[in-house]
Amino acid sequence: MKRMVVLVVMVGVLAGCGGRGKEEVRALGFAEAAPAKMAASGVEGAGDVVGVERKLVREGEVELEVGDVGAAVGVVREMVEGWGGYVARVERWESGAQVEARVPEGRFGEAMERAGEWGRVLSSSQRVIDVTERYYDLETRLKNAYLLEERYRGYLGEARTLEDILKVEEAISRVRTEIEQMEGQKRRLEQDISFSRILFTFTLPPEKAPPSYPSLKEGLGSLWVGFVRFLYGLLLVLIGLVVFGIPGIGVLAFLYWLLLGKVGVLRRVFGALSPEGKRGRRDA
Repeated sequence: MKRMVVLVVMVGVLAGCGGRGKEEVRALGFAEAAPAKMAASGVEGAGDVVGVERKLVREGEVELEVGDVGAAVGVVREMVEGWGGYVARVERWESGAQVEARVPEGRFGEAMERAGEWGRVLSSSQRVIDVTERYYDLETRLKNAYLLEERYRGYLGEARTLEDILKVEEAISRVRTEIEQMEGQKRRLEQDISFSRILFTFTLPPEKAPPSYPSLKEGLGSLWVGFVRFLYGLLLVLIGLVVFGIPGIGVLAFLYWLLLGKVGVLRRVFGALSPEGKRGRRDA
C-alpha cells in the first residue's frame, strides 16, 4: 500500500514540477526504500533481541477461602494502592468477591506470597509471557512510520498543484492513522509489562455461606416449567392410551369371547374335564 501511495505522489509531482523531475524521483525513491532499510537495521525478531532488556508480562490467579470477604477486598486494595498500583475491577456476590489487581511488576511475587496471609488458599497459579520480540518490533515499526511521515511532509512543501497536495495529504493521513494505532498498542503493552495482573477470588467457608433462595422471578419460572412438564407427561399418557390402549382392549375382548365367552373354548375344555362332565359322558 505504501509503495502505491509513493508512486502516485511521484507521478503527480513530476507532472506539476517539470524540470525538477529527476531530483524528486530520487527523493521519492529514497523515501520508498527508507522504511525497509531502517527495518533491516532495527530490532525485529527473536534472534535480534539478544542483549536487550527482556519484556515480560506476569499474570496470576489466587482463590482463597476467607472469613470476611469485605475485609479481604479492603486489604487487597490497601496493599496494591500502597505500592503504587491500582484495582482494575471488583465484582461481589452474596458469598464472595473477585478483585482484579494491577501491581508493579517488581511486587508480583510478594503479592502472590502475601495472599496466603488472608485465608486458606484453595488454588494458585501464575504465568510469565515473553513479549520482547513483539515490543521491539512494534517500536521499530513506529520509528519507521515517524520517518515516513516526516518524508511525506517534506514532499508536501514541494508540491505545486492542488491535486499533488491532496495526494500527499492523503498519504500523510494514512501514515498518521497507523502511527496512532501502533502508539495505542505500545501503551497497552507497556502497561501490561509495568503492572502485573493478579485475579483474587474470595469465598466464604460453607458453614458461613448464607443459604441461597431463588428470586421470585426464578421461583415462578421453575413453577411454570414444572407445570409444563406435568401437562407434557399427561399428554404422553393420553396418547399412549389412544395408540396402545384401544387396540389392547380389543384384543382382550376378542380373547375373552374366544376362550370364555360365546365360543368358550376354555370353558368347554374345563367342563369336559370336570367330574360332572365325565359322568355325563358315561351316562351317555
